[in-house]
Amino acid sequence: GYSLATYVFTYNTKAGALKDIAVRKAISQAFDNETWNKIAYQGMDWNPERPGSEVFLQFQKGYKNNLPADAQKYSVDAAKKTMEDAGYKLGSDGYYAKDGKTVEVSYVYYGDSSTTKAKALAYQAMMKKAGIKVKVDNRATSQWSDDMSKHNYEVMGMGLTATNPFGQTSIVQLYGSDSPSNYAQIGSDEVDKLAAIPGTIEDNDKAVEAGNKAEAAAFELYGTIPTDTPPSYVAVKKGLANYGPAGFQTKHWENIGWQK
Repeated sequence: GYSLATYVFTYNTKAGALKDIAVRKAISQAFDNETWNKIAYQGMDWNPERPGSEVFLQFQKGYKNNLPADAQKYSVDAAKKTMEDAGYKLGSDGYYAKDGKTVEVSYVYYGDSSTTKAKALAYQAMMKKAGIKVKVDNRATSQWSDDMSKHNYEVMGMGLTATNPFGQTSIVQLYGSDSPSNYAQIGSDEVDKLAAIPGTIEDNDKAVEAGNKAEAAAFELYGTIPTDTPPSYVAVKKGLANYGPAGFQTKHWENIGWQK
């Protein structure tokens, strides 16, 4: 079943080619979620739909796909159109350039996991199809904390884990202009105003609705996008009832036992 985690791409909007929203939008459109899932969850019976939120999980009441409509589906053609509409020209080498400079994006990953490496190379191949050159940058795990504090990255995968079902309370933390957890380093007055609203609403359903509106506005800046939702696996002996992935629910031990 679903875990409480959501994996995302963070784009450093103050670094290199990612300063241009057109490039950030194009790499979002060129991301092939289906291929990504096959690599990430090889051997597992798990292929969920791409998530559309970083604060609400797909099984929650009120969840919405908050990604911009033109970035919800994988499309190489759409990515190329985004680049060309922004004035980029496809060169003879198969990559886009502007003013004589080829667009190149760095994809950072940490450690020596074979799956993580395969995902990085797959990302590079996806972007190549869309005419965007990607440099794969493998670093030691020990560098991660320092890189985060210094914003020493361009495209980087991250994991967010919910600690409670009230995702609307995380909007300011993730997307607020001045938040230290806004690793994309981007924001706007509109997003800040919308992000402040959910915490002032007592009714949870209305607060979730306001949270969705704020996140949708944040996603329009293309500073971060959700990529996939990992599963929660529990293995037990056959016949054990009422035990397994439970989302945010509290397990009531008196209801767990062996079937007769």
